[in-house]
Amino acid sequence: MVFGADIRRIDRIRFTATLSHAIRLGFGPGRLPAWLDSQDGGHIAVALAERRARRSERRAALAGEQRDWVDAQATLGHIELATDQDLMLLIGRRVPRGIEVIAPVPADDDFTEAAVERVRRAG
Repeated sequence: MVFGADIRRIDRIRFTATLSHAIRLGFGPGRLPAWLDSQDGGHIAVALAERRARRSERRAALAGEQRDWVDAQATLGHIELATDQDLMLLIGRRVPRGIEVIAPVPADDDFTEAAVERVRRAG
């Protein structure tokens, strides 16, 4: 792609994302202009759609990596807890004979993923 010297960086990024989205959709040469004309929001909306698609792919890949990491970890102990969540965060407090689980953190996939990633990166 060749742009003039006066084009802003954000516009270069948006045009590039628009072309990436067209490739993702399998558009052949010449189909993009007519398709863009039919899209509400034009190339900016298409660039945002491409960004969402990339983010979704990255999150799916990260979730798989996180799940593999979680499954590979040794358990620290076992408690019986009535819940339907597969993966969760728990609030606990240290007591003289161990840890008491006070409550599960309310389900929030983004928060849980962020916590797992933080622990995973810590070692």
